[in-house]
Amino acid sequence: MGSWSSDPEFANKLAKAVIHHYNKLPKKGKPSQNEWTILASIAVTFPSGSVDEYRIEILSLGSGNKCVGRDRMSENGDIVNDAHAEVIARRAFLRFLYEELQNIQQSKFLRVEGCEICKQSSNLVDKTNDEDVGSSSNVTCSNSSNNQLCACSGLGFIICFKEGIDVHFYVSHAPCGDGSIFPISNTSKENNNNNSISNSSNESNTTSDNNDSDEKDVVVESTHKRDNENASSSSYPSKKHKGKSKQSLDESDLSLPVTSAIFFDTQRTGAKCVPGEREDPHKSKVEYHVTGVLRYKPGRGDPTLSMSCSDKIARWNVLGCQGALLSYFFKPIYFSSIIVGDLFSQSALQRAFHERILGIANLPTHYAVSLPEILHTDVVFESGKEFIESSCSKSVPSGFAINWSYPANHEVTIGSNGKKIGTIAKNFNNITQRSQLCKVSLLQKFKQALSTFKEKGMGVQTVLDTLNYHELKQKSSNYQLSKRRLTEQRFMNWITNPPHLEFFT
Repeated sequence: MGSWSSDPEFANKLAKAVIHHYNKLPKKGKPSQNEWTILASIAVTFPSGSVDEYRIEILSLGSGNKCVGRDRMSENGDIVNDAHAEVIARRAFLRFLYEELQNIQQSKFLRVEGCEICKQSSNLVDKTNDEDVGSSSNVTCSNSSNNQLCACSGLGFIICFKEGIDVHFYVSHAPCGDGSIFPISNTSKENNNNNSISNSSNESNTTSDNNDSDEKDVVVESTHKRDNENASSSSYPSKKHKGKSKQSLDESDLSLPVTSAIFFDTQRTGAKCVPGEREDPHKSKVEYHVTGVLRYKPGRGDPTLSMSCSDKIARWNVLGCQGALLSYFFKPIYFSSIIVGDLFSQSALQRAFHERILGIANLPTHYAVSLPEILHTDVVFESGKEFIESSCSKSVPSGFAINWSYPANHEVTIGSNGKKIGTIAKNFNNITQRSQLCKVSLLQKFKQALSTFKEKGMGVQTVLDTLNYHELKQKSSNYQLSKRRLTEQRFMNWITNPPHLEFFT
C-alpha cells in the first residue's frame, strides 16, 4: 500500500482531481442548470519523490444514472445496457487496458510477468523484475499439476500493474443498492422544518419510495452518541453549500431498538430485491428495507437485468474489475480504496463491499477476497444529485452518460437506449452509432489484442479467434471458477443475461 494511505487528505485530493478532470471535458452531454448526474472514476497512485509523496493519475471517468430495460437489450451486443456512472467508469477503464495492450512494453502503468504455475515465460516478460520465471521462449502452457488451473490462460505470461501503483475507485454518491441503505436522523437545526428523505438510488427512472414524505422527523434527544469524525463524514453539505443534512448512524443493522428519545428513518434505494432474496417489508421508518441482499436496478415499466452498483462493486472485490475477457491477459485488478461522496455511511458501505463476501473459500491462483479501504470525501460535485436537488425547486436527472479514458478517449451516450448521442430511429442500427463501451466494441478490442500478441510470436490459442463472446467468457477458466465460488457461497441469486444475448462475434 502506497504513501497515500497515511495521508488524511487523500480522499479529498483524489476527488478534487477527478472533478477537475471532469470539468475540463467539453460541455456536450453535461447536465444543464437544473439537471443532476453521478460521477465515478478509476484512478491510480504512483510513488513520487520521497517515500511520503505520491501522484494521482485519472485513468477513466463515467457519468450517468440510467439503464436499458430488459426488452430493449440487443442480441448484437451493440448497446450499453447499464449507464450508471460506476459501470461507465469501469467499462471505460477496460477500454484503457485494451489500449495499453497494443504497446505493452512501453506502458508506464503495466508490466508483464511469467506464469507462476507453469514456470514458463515469453519474450514480453520484464526480466528485470522476474528472476525465476523460466526460459524466454514462445510457449503455450497447459493446466498445471495439483489440479490448479494455469494462471496465464495458455499465453505463457500474465500482466499486472507495476510495483507501487495502486488502483482506486471514486463515486460522487453512494452506489445504489445495499451500500445506500442505512438508518438516518435529521439533526440539522437550520432545516428542522423542511426535512425529507431522498431515494438514494442513482437510477433516474424511479421516484422516491418514501410513503412518509410529508412527515417530519422530530429529533428530541439522541441516546446514540457519535464521534466528531463520523458526524462530519456523513454530513452534507460543505460550508459553501446549504441544503439537506443527513446523518447516518454507526450501526449497520436496520433492526435497531428505537428509543423513545428519537425517531429514526431509513435512507432508501430504488433498487429492488432480486427474486429469491429476502423481500423489503416496505413498512414505515426503520423497517422499510432489508439489508445485505442482492438487488437489481428498476426500469420505467420495463424491468432491467442490471444488478445494483453495490452488488457489482462487491463482486469486483472478488473477481477483480477486469472482467472475463481481460482475465486472459491480466491478474485480477483490485481496488486499494473506494472513495464515496454524498450519502456516505461507513457501516452500510462496509456491509455492502466487505461483510457480504467475507470467507469465500477455494479461489484459484491470484484471486482473493479484497477489502479495499472505504473512505469519505466531502468535496462537493456541483452537478451531483444532492447539490442540485437542494439548490433547484425542480430538478431532473440528466439523460446522458459521459465516458472518458486515458489518454484522450471521450464519448457521450444516451442512457436510456445505450447508443451514442445523436442516435435516432433512422440510424439506430448503424455501426457508427455504437458506443466504444458496448460489448461488441470491447470484443473487437480483445481480438485486436490477440492479433497483436500473435504478431509478436506469442503462444495465443488460434481457437480463440473462432469463438463468440459468450464462449470466450466461459473459457476464461480461473475467472469462471472464481465466479462459481462467489455464486455458490454468497451471491446465489445473481441475475445473469440469457446466453442468446451474447452469441455475437
